[in-house]
Amino acid sequence: MLKKINLIIFSIIFLFVIIPFVSSAPPQENPDGLKIRSGIKDYLKIGNDYDVHIHVFNINDGLPVTDASCYLHLYHSNGTHIITLEDDTIDYDFDYTFRLDQNNITEKGSHPYIIQCNTSTLGGFISGELIFNNYGEELKEGSAITFNFSMVFLMVLWVLAVIGIFAFDNPVGKWACYFIAHVLFIVGTFSVWQFNEGYAIAYTGLASMFKVFFYVSTFALFPIVILAISWMVYYHTLNDTIKSLIERGMDEKEAQERARREHKWL
Repeated sequence: MLKKINLIIFSIIFLFVIIPFVSSAPPQENPDGLKIRSGIKDYLKIGNDYDVHIHVFNINDGLPVTDASCYLHLYHSNGTHIITLEDDTIDYDFDYTFRLDQNNITEKGSHPYIIQCNTSTLGGFISGELIFNNYGEELKEGSAITFNFSMVFLMVLWVLAVIGIFAFDNPVGKWACYFIAHVLFIVGTFSVWQFNEGYAIAYTGLASMFKVFFYVSTFALFPIVILAISWMVYYHTLNDTIKSLIERGMDEKEAQERARREHKWL
């Protein structure tokens, strides 16, 4: 019964690993006037500075525009305005550049932006989303599948180790299975914590929950190791004493009782 309860609990925890992640919407732009191309990727790592380079072209002839005034408007995920940046001077022949300071974005999330450029006769804009997380990478299907299969593999090993605790009669085997299960639990909670902490763009509570699981299970391992070593010393010392008493002609039952009395406080 206990084995089934442990398996159910671990399975429920594992199911919480799969959480919704937001994909960036494709950039939108106006169909005439100026065509704007941005050199910045959609997913960015929070806490870094970024230069947003854009190229501006005349849609009618495809030539670069070097006399435009360009603006970048960045918004918080809740819709409030964060910052407006302006550049009317080209670099590297026809680059317009905006500097995003790390202090502009202090929270993970999906932040809409609009880049607008105007000349005296033409105008154009492009809009999209800059998504900030702790990895600066999009959670792609291949990464998600690899992670989920890894978690399934860890769960299978963990279940086998838990079954071994009840299946082995030898105390050493029970301790070995317990340690394996404990270490696998530490590895699993660390992996889930890092996965959610890195890819999530909103607070879900999962990262914090598994972070607590990781630290608690890690620190709990040390007293258990000390207890296991002490128990193994006691167990082997007791067996050696029993064996010695039996070899001297004492009855096995009497030898066990006497050995336990002698090593009562060991």
